[in-house]
Amino acid sequence: MSESGDDKRRWRRVAMDKAVEVRAGGTQYSGTLNDISAGGASLTAGIETLGDNPVELSIDDFGEYQASVVRHWDEGVALAFDLDEDDQYSLQEELEAFRRENDLD
Repeated sequence: MSESGDDKRRWRRVAMDKAVEVRAGGTQYSGTLNDISAGGASLTAGIETLGDNPVELSIDDFGEYQASVVRHWDEGVALAFDLDEDDQYSLQEELEAFRRENDLD
């Protein structure tokens, strides 16, 4: 589903500014979604480290997703969703519809 030969990602990312809640290791964090695809999400949140804990991500208007941490940076984290292929396709269709309805690029 990538749009160019330069982009190695399987799923198109959609930039989005939505409130999120992250739960991991018995702690809850609030943050903001930067972008999302069927493969995962990037978010800004006051999270110092999540270690190897599984993560539950709750996104306003979209639902809750099980995920794992792919990478940390000063302001946030990148998460990979634990979804089967059918659920990934469903989520990507939802994201594409949201992008079209809200004129996001």
